[in-house]
Amino acid sequence: MEPVEVSREILAPLEKVFAHFVSPSERERLTLHQEHVKEYRELDRGEKHLAYEFVFQSYGFRFWGKAREEFEPCAKTRIFVEAGPLKDAIIDLLFEPTEKGTLVRQITNVPEKAQGPLRRLFGTQLVSRVRALTAVHLDQHGRDLEGLEPKTYTTAGEARAAAAMDFLRLVRAVSAPMILFPLLVGAALAAGEGTFSGWRLALTLAGGLLALFAGNLTNDIWDFEGGADHATLGSEESQMTSSGALLSGGLSKRGAWILTAGLLGGATLFGAILTLDRPLVPFLALAGAAAAILYQAPLFRLSYVGRGLGEICVWLAFGPIPVTGAYYVQTGIITKESFTLGAIAGLGAALVLYCHHFLHWRSDREAGKMSPIAAMGPATGAKVGILLSILFAASLAATPWLFGIPGWAALSGLIPLLLIPTFLRVANPEEKSTRRAWLLVQRAGAAFAASLTLVSYSLWK
Repeated sequence: MEPVEVSREILAPLEKVFAHFVSPSERERLTLHQEHVKEYRELDRGEKHLAYEFVFQSYGFRFWGKAREEFEPCAKTRIFVEAGPLKDAIIDLLFEPTEKGTLVRQITNVPEKAQGPLRRLFGTQLVSRVRALTAVHLDQHGRDLEGLEPKTYTTAGEARAAAAMDFLRLVRAVSAPMILFPLLVGAALAAGEGTFSGWRLALTLAGGLLALFAGNLTNDIWDFEGGADHATLGSEESQMTSSGALLSGGLSKRGAWILTAGLLGGATLFGAILTLDRPLVPFLALAGAAAAILYQAPLFRLSYVGRGLGEICVWLAFGPIPVTGAYYVQTGIITKESFTLGAIAGLGAALVLYCHHFLHWRSDREAGKMSPIAAMGPATGAKVGILLSILFAASLAATPWLFGIPGWAALSGLIPLLLIPTFLRVANPEEKSTRRAWLLVQRAGAAFAASLTLVSYSLWK
């Protein structure tokens, strides 16, 4: 895409116009540009530079980013976008005195890697919409400097109020079985040994659910900042698996953090009650939090490093940690049997996550999120998925010998094998439809739930 240039003559002296652009107050960023700048926070300021983070929105497309401005007094401002989906974009603002005031020219250069998602989203209108947004930006500054009434510039798909969001969709409640079944199977192991408390199980399930919902929200926040969701939104060949609330504007980043804190507060309360006579509960909770942080937090972001490291975090967070934790809450002890059972459950959870990658492997690759499928491609990824299914199946089939439960529990090992035909169907790298990938995800989730239900029942009996 060629650089997009737009100019406007502003009826004000050069020095005043330059200062208006390079010394923005919060009012000028959040009130003057309120239709498009939704959040703004200054990070660093010097005599000839300014660094800040922002959330920008237009045409239903919302993204987070960081930028740095460098000034040449009364002549030029160069803006470098340093983070977010438009990373490496460069915007030049040139200032020239005229007889009536000041001519401001804005030149926008969008990097090639950012053009893909934008082009798929805006199509042939990409250049015209960048030009329109530039014109709006200059006009907002011009009208403010000239003392004119501000105009309202709305674009299609602007944000809806957060109150309109469905809470269950926001926290991705559909993922609840991923934590509920490991907790139930841990309690079932304890019940099979003659120890069970209903109220302990209820608090464990409630705390686990709230912690999962908080983790889902933080994952959405960090994917929003990292650009993975924007790449998915702009791709016809990928399917969004986040709630999409941050992208649509239904929830601000600050609101998401507040809601996350509330959910974690509730989980902490339930954990504190259980800690009264189970002192290791906080340590198990911290272990789960550490797995989540390693998986998604920007400092580590193993889900972006990918190549199976994210799956290891999921194996821990939905396997050994919750199963051992639920067993400990019931019995007050930790055993190798509870860890082994957790390792088996974790294989199923990792398999479910692995299948999710087929939904958006192209956009993951574009955003630099190297999930196993983004790294290997669907053909090789499907073969590895078949091996994971067989490994999970073999582990389930071994449960009668590992835990002394009825032999018919080995039938649970047949369930993951039903995924093999679907893996073969998603192996074609030319297959652009996400329908088969969704089918794989649904069947993987069903296999996870059904197999752990069968094992839990046999343990309880």
